Amino acid sequence: WNADHIVTLTAVDDNETDGTQSFYVNLGADNETTDSSYAGVDPQDVAAATLDDESAGFMISAISGNLTEQGGTATFTVKLMSKPTASVNIPIYVSDPSEATVSGDNATHLSFSTTNWNADHIVTLTAVDDNESDGTQSFYVNLGADNTTTDTSYAGVDPQDVAAATLDDESAGFMISSISGNLTEQGGTAMFTVKLMSRPSASVNIPISVSDTSEATVSGD
Repeated sequence: WNADHIVTLTAVDDNETDGTQSFYVNLGADNETTDSSYAGVDPQDVAAATLDDESAGFMISAISGNLTEQGGTATFTVKLMSKPTASVNIPIYVSDPSEATVSGDNATHLSFSTTNWNADHIVTLTAVDDNESDGTQSFYVNLGADNTTTDTSYAGVDPQDVAAATLDDESAGFMISSISGNLTEQGGTAMFTVKLMSRPSASVNIPISVSDTSEATVSGD
């Protein structure tokens, strides 16, 4: 009776960002003992607390690579670092929609629930072919905050944006067809066509002339 009887508490990892949680170890009374001195005597309960080891946040993978304009795609994944107490919906969009489109669990959001919070949610980028010779273009995939969730740990928490880039598949140049044939001096004509290999950012005006005006005249637009 006078030996120490050890009571051991073992923490339960709840995966939730719930901070320090206080509770009691309840010590009840023995109402059946025949010792009238101890019968019904209720020991004092013992206060205890569990320190939380989770914090609200987002685990974002590296992007799979750069995009190429010939229908290229790239992906990265996002998951929560702790179990939310309510749904968390993260808006996604690109900073420059002329370079890429983005989709997640749907066209505009990543949706985390209390059951799928720690699964990888895939974000897919698809390049937009702009026909311009504009070189490599950098942009961001913006991950926004959920300002309406009832989970106070995740409400208003803004995930880090992801840097991306689109590699250009156009180069400045001219595509010139073969000439239709030789000229004949009896009023003969011949033609060829010219077009640009990429869309310019401003008007391009190409002067045309013949090296020997005694042999032919030339006209364009």
